[in-house]
Amino acid sequence: MLDLKNIKNSLEQLFSIKQYFSATIKQIY
Repeated sequence: MLDLKNIKNSLEQLFSIKQYFSATIKQIY
């Protein structure tokens, strides 16, 4: 069975990375 806590942490990391790149792209353009 999958560990939901690990999946949740992974999704949160991906989301924070996505936010970081979005902010960086906004600064560039």
